[in-house]
Amino acid sequence: MAKELNAEIEAKHGALLDWLEHHIFDTPRCPDVLERQPDVTVADAYRLRAALVERRIAKGDRLLGYKVAGSSRSLRADEHIEGQITGCLMASNFYEDGATVPAGGYSRLAMEGEITVLMKHALRGPNVGLTDVLRAAAGAYASIELIASNRSGSSLQTRIIDGKFSGAYVLGRKLVALDGIDLRLEGMVAYRNGAAMGSATGIEVMSNPLNAVAFVANNLAEVGLQLEPGMLVMTGSLLANLPGAPGERYTMDFTRLGSVSATLG
Repeated sequence: MAKELNAEIEAKHGALLDWLEHHIFDTPRCPDVLERQPDVTVADAYRLRAALVERRIAKGDRLLGYKVAGSSRSLRADEHIEGQITGCLMASNFYEDGATVPAGGYSRLAMEGEITVLMKHALRGPNVGLTDVLRAAAGAYASIELIASNRSGSSLQTRIIDGKFSGAYVLGRKLVALDGIDLRLEGMVAYRNGAAMGSATGIEVMSNPLNAVAFVANNLAEVGLQLEPGMLVMTGSLLANLPGAPGERYTMDFTRLGSVSATLG
């Protein structure tokens, strides 16, 4: 189903995909897709993004999983956004714990501390719930997301299409099984250059970070996709974004998941 849908999107929106690919990957700023084509719906945006992912894979990148944006109550309040959207995680944006992450040339830099879930089994919506996620998950990592953007478009459709083709994510070194762990109570302290900047618990993320995984599975089902074994799901920032700047080191210290660090280069 996914292949047929992607072929349909390429046939129907090939010129728009060419335009999006050029502006997202080859130019300093990504304008709003609605300026180019005002009738693009939210459903269209997810299909267009899936087609762009396939184009990146054809050029040698890999899809490692998905992320949720707007899952934290504090982040939604801070950035005045409503609801959650699903973004993609590409291998070209992956860095190991402790890495220096290139961060030059962006108009906006921010750091997020997140819980990332590794899938052991496939998970396909609709109607995926918390119990389904627990059965399908292998465990969780501490993680950091670098929000790095030059996007000039602000519509929901543009945010979906451009979701996580820029920036970076960093995983901790320890995969922790979920048996006996209540991620709602998993605590995190965020540090910048060794100074504590704030703290939060997992309940800030959709009342339970595993609900974010269910959201992704159900959202993907709408475009004929599913979470595959070995995929990662970044469940969203526990705290409001920390402003980022080159040369600064960020550490997210979790109660049971361990710590993860990155320096902006």
